[in-house]
Amino acid sequence: MKKLLRFIRPQTPSLLLAALIAGISLSMSVGLLGTSAWLISMASTRPPILILEVAIVSVRFFGLGRGVVRYFARIREHEAALNIQTKIRQSIYSVMESKMPSELIGMQRGKILQQVVTDSEAIQDLWLRVALPWMAALVSGASGVGIIFWLDHAFGILAGLIFLGAMWIVPFVSIATSTRSSQRATEEELFDGFIQACDSIEESLIFGSNKEVQSQLMQTQEKISINESKLASVGGLSEVIHHIFLGSTITLAIISAAHAYANAKIPGVNIAVIVLLPLAIYDGLPTVFAAFSQVSTLIARADALSPYLEQTRTEEIPDDIERGEITLQMKNLLPQTVEGRLAPITAEASPGRPLIIQGRSGCGKSSIINAILGFTPYTGEITRISQSSISVMLQSDHLFATSIRENLKIGRPEVSDREIMQILEVVELAHLIHEMPEGLDTHIGPYGFNLSGGEKQRLKLARVLLRHTSIYLLDEPFEFLDAQMAQRIALKIERIFVTKTLLIVSHLPLRLGDNSNNLHLTA
Repeated sequence: MKKLLRFIRPQTPSLLLAALIAGISLSMSVGLLGTSAWLISMASTRPPILILEVAIVSVRFFGLGRGVVRYFARIREHEAALNIQTKIRQSIYSVMESKMPSELIGMQRGKILQQVVTDSEAIQDLWLRVALPWMAALVSGASGVGIIFWLDHAFGILAGLIFLGAMWIVPFVSIATSTRSSQRATEEELFDGFIQACDSIEESLIFGSNKEVQSQLMQTQEKISINESKLASVGGLSEVIHHIFLGSTITLAIISAAHAYANAKIPGVNIAVIVLLPLAIYDGLPTVFAAFSQVSTLIARADALSPYLEQTRTEEIPDDIERGEITLQMKNLLPQTVEGRLAPITAEASPGRPLIIQGRSGCGKSSIINAILGFTPYTGEITRISQSSISVMLQSDHLFATSIRENLKIGRPEVSDREIMQILEVVELAHLIHEMPEGLDTHIGPYGFNLSGGEKQRLKLARVLLRHTSIYLLDEPFEFLDAQMAQRIALKIERIFVTKTLLIVSHLPLRLGDNSNNLHLTA
């Protein structure tokens, strides 16, 4: 919670102002009921119309004004809440982006998704549904009790004490009887189960396990329903206690007003005002008290986000790298993922001298690229490089369910169709695209299902080559291709990108120019 307060503190003035404006809006409801009660009572005595004119205008003012004031309160509180939520999400994304994949191993995707989406949205209820409404109710309650005190001093003090008791006792009971339970953990389980079900839907249908998956999701949903029922019970208890306080206040108001009228301390027209005002004073409290039953859960969500509410530091990149001196050097490099299986390597890639890393599957080729990118812990030394200076093709690169053109423009939105076709010539896809009826506008479908493995691989390679950067890291760019095609495309890339730094990982033997560096890994 301390870390969360760091995000709330800059918005505190806006939140307090929103609470005050909301309190004024609720106070207008108090004023509306009070003036209406007085107006009806006084009208029954048939006084001259001028006596009622002020009350009539007041009823109109309070009736129309409370909605307008509430609108401005909503604007202020939601502006502050959204600013806080934006800062929280920025922090979450920054921390997540700075983590290495090795740090994310074992984390459920459902849990990550819940933290980024659900938790960051839910904790804003701490001020939108709990703190601000409670403060607004306190302001309006004070105004209502003030009116009662002005009309009847003795009962005003008693009504104030009862109201303060309700404002503190009911939230305390709501929080004490609520439970953090396993609601959040169960929601994480549901999120993760749903994601896995989506990922494995084809396999589930093929092997007939889809009903089992659905059953597991339904069981998890049932747990959530049970937890929500418990929370609803707590909300019901809070409302019962709230009505006890309200009923007690009205009962005492009737007794006190009757006693004061009998002793000629108040005029008869004020009896209705004193008796009815508690209805307005307590009017906004049921939803507030129900919200307090969620406080424990909301605090649990805030605690879960705590590791992601850190201020990240931006690592400074050396000036020589930013100026374009882009030689990639590795000295005694050994990724931790292949310790004991691979000897430390020392190698270099520079413009005109591409580095080709070859070896059998599983020997650690991809781990080297992951170490260069900072995805994998390693020992040894690597030239530090600005991420904006690197274009990367990973084995797990994704094709989106959109057109070929849009897939290729993801890395460089301003690229022209002419440049696209030139790169497609390099990867030997131009002829295929020309034969398609819709050309670059051809929709390739989810995961590129209507393309062969080699065509998808070359499309991913073309997307990377379209970018303008100093260094290109290509992890198995020729997977699914035959050796002859791989050799042809590799030679084209070497010739065209002679001023760039190239590192190519390949299980296929490649023969480039005399200036290329070949590193064969054995494990």
